[in-house]
Amino acid sequence: MYAATANGIFRSPDGGANWSLVADTGWTRDIAISSVTPATLYAATGAGIFRSNDGATWTSAGLSGISVYALAINPADPAKVFAGTTAGIFGSADSGANWTLVANGLTNANVQTIIFDPSDTTNSSLFAGTWGGGVFKTSNSGNDWQSANQGLGNTFVQAVVTDPSAPATVYAGSIDGIHISTDGGATWLSSSSGLGNGDVEALLVNPMSPTQLYAGTWGGGVYKSVDGGASWMAANTGMSSALVHAVAMDAANPQVVYAGTNSGIFISSGGSAWNLCSNGIPADTEVWSVLTAANSVVYAGTGTGFYRSSNGGIEWTQSNTGLAPCGVVYGLAADPTADSTLYAATCGGVYKSTDGGVNWTWASSGIGEINVYNLTFTGTAPVIIYAGTDSGVFVSRDAAATWNTLNTGLTNGDIYAVAVAGTSPATIYAGTWGGGVFSLTSTQDISVSPPTLDLATAWHRETRLHKQ
Repeated sequence: MYAATANGIFRSPDGGANWSLVADTGWTRDIAISSVTPATLYAATGAGIFRSNDGATWTSAGLSGISVYALAINPADPAKVFAGTTAGIFGSADSGANWTLVANGLTNANVQTIIFDPSDTTNSSLFAGTWGGGVFKTSNSGNDWQSANQGLGNTFVQAVVTDPSAPATVYAGSIDGIHISTDGGATWLSSSSGLGNGDVEALLVNPMSPTQLYAGTWGGGVYKSVDGGASWMAANTGMSSALVHAVAMDAANPQVVYAGTNSGIFISSGGSAWNLCSNGIPADTEVWSVLTAANSVVYAGTGTGFYRSSNGGIEWTQSNTGLAPCGVVYGLAADPTADSTLYAATCGGVYKSTDGGVNWTWASSGIGEINVYNLTFTGTAPVIIYAGTDSGVFVSRDAAATWNTLNTGLTNGDIYAVAVAGTSPATIYAGTWGGGVFSLTSTQDISVSPPTLDLATAWHRETRLHKQ
């Protein structure tokens, strides 16, 4: 086992129980191991590339003085290596003895990740992820690269929601504003007119009046649209925090809106004026998610765990029994067939409660103790749960007893938002940090949830977003 660290390369001979420094390479960002000859390793560092034939002894393998972020070894030929750097993409056909810049068509040279396309048996196709420039693809071993974004203003997507009355209508919030698609993600248009702050962290569609939307922004507070996102207006009267992570609507009264901020929870009537809900939840609490249920019950996921209110946010009680020790709850979801069954997306995986959040148990088998940012359900029984994590999308068909990956075709695994539209067929949308929006459409009725349902071959990148 090897670890790339800020202090060099470490190796463990016993599964991580003990570690020793094997190469003082400084800031090391990536280690690639040949699948053909596992003793052949390459390391990406801030001072170029290093190579080892035994994992113990490392020597310089070129690109000295260039900051290298990522490496990809040809699955069939360990002598052929690609390097993603701050100066573009380089390729070597002789184990790093010589490197050639292979960046034709690459309009963003800050390459953070690079992988071979596993569906190409000739090993000629690769994907490269860039910092702020989205994803690029080559089909001829790096000789030419094409953007996989086609007009996307920004690929750092933090929120995705769908119109419940028109499942093909999708909204995506990124650090560059809001985009709308009316054809299931095939094409997109900017929908940010009036949006004073473009860093959108949360989106909410009024299910009873889908032309009414709310946007929570990082630095600009809450914005409201009454024309399906064609125009936006600030709705921040009474709100003392401009850093909004979440917006939610009362289950019975859509005029009651909640905003989770870095300074507590605020409540409003239609966004006209806001009041801080601080009885039982400290005003300086960072609130990442807000979930409403029947009978004025409201749940909040925060930087210090889980809170519950039984009177519409007037009073709050903390309830962390059994929750992740790391303490952060990023997302909350309720089983649509059982209101008292809740799921929490946390810094330590998925947790489940069957008593309305009073007690929690770990429910992350198959995912592990990783960052889970978002959870969403299909709307009919038996339900299917989707989880957006820092390692891709996971799916559970047994109430979170087990989870399986759903990542084939995803070229970016940092999933900040997941949304489901329709049932026959269903389309799942995944918003990624730096990779734009992906969609997956089932060819079967997802509400039936057959055990052999195969959704893992249909992810498509939906990032043709255009400015108006």
